[in-house]
Amino acid sequence: MNNNSPYQFERLSDDNIHHLCTLFSRVFKKNLFVADVLKKYNTRHLGVQYLGHMALMNGKPIAYGGFIPFRLGYQHQTELGAQSVDSMAVNEAKGTGVFTHIYHLNEFLLKSSGIRFGYGFANQSSYPVFVNKFGWVSNRYMHSFVVPVKKALLNAGLKRVGGFDISKKFKEEFGHLVINEPISQPFNDGQHGYTTYDKDYFRYKSDPMHYFIRVENAEVWIKLGNILSVGHFTLSSPDQLPLIMDQLGRICIKTGMTKIFFQFSENSMHATALSKFYQPIIGTAICFKNFTGLIPQDKILFSNADTDTF
Repeated sequence: MNNNSPYQFERLSDDNIHHLCTLFSRVFKKNLFVADVLKKYNTRHLGVQYLGHMALMNGKPIAYGGFIPFRLGYQHQTELGAQSVDSMAVNEAKGTGVFTHIYHLNEFLLKSSGIRFGYGFANQSSYPVFVNKFGWVSNRYMHSFVVPVKKALLNAGLKRVGGFDISKKFKEEFGHLVINEPISQPFNDGQHGYTTYDKDYFRYKSDPMHYFIRVENAEVWIKLGNILSVGHFTLSSPDQLPLIMDQLGRICIKTGMTKIFFQFSENSMHATALSKFYQPIIGTAICFKNFTGLIPQDKILFSNADTDTF
């Protein structure tokens, strides 16, 4: 951007984070509270936060691109990576080069903040930008699975106010399945890279609709809502999956949820096991930009819990 640019660029901060709510409303028609974005970008426990920049015109936000840092591990290594999130621009800012400028500001910020590599889940719109324009590497995809639970339609008349009643119903019917300890990281097997699960991570990911449950000797991390979203689960063998699915189906039937949603790296045991029973949907591309990282990125596996929407 030259000195005559009509845009002003600011790093995300306590003073301007409220502008993200404005952009979410304008770009995605999604209403968020400031508390929502404050929680999302509060990564003080990692020693770095607010990894993003926005563009403003006449004091009004018109574009933003950001990253959220996470610890990732592989064997005995742990590194700080940053996940690309919340890339958005109003229509009149598209094609002006504003996002390219934001990206370069962000890349410098990531490197100077000790981030070893960037990663993200690119859709059809963002893939050409990150891979073809910014030099990210992608050779893996997420596979999604949407499993209908038809009998749940019997409870379609279940009256719910927000998420309160479904959570109450779940606890009444399945409270005995809830475990107090968080799930262990299933991908930490010595062969794969993974998002590090620790107290800080689970504190950051905490949500009133999240539950850890144990079914058929498996630990399952779920999120209640219009559908039952599975963040991750332990799987000792593929033969265990039908038993897990039977219990998840029962939860849906009793609470009125009509679908179960999974999302895993295509080369994970979880995706392979699910593919034996359900048709996978090729989802977002897993993209990387290495700076100084030593973890082999082709070894890293991701689950639905690793996305910023879980």
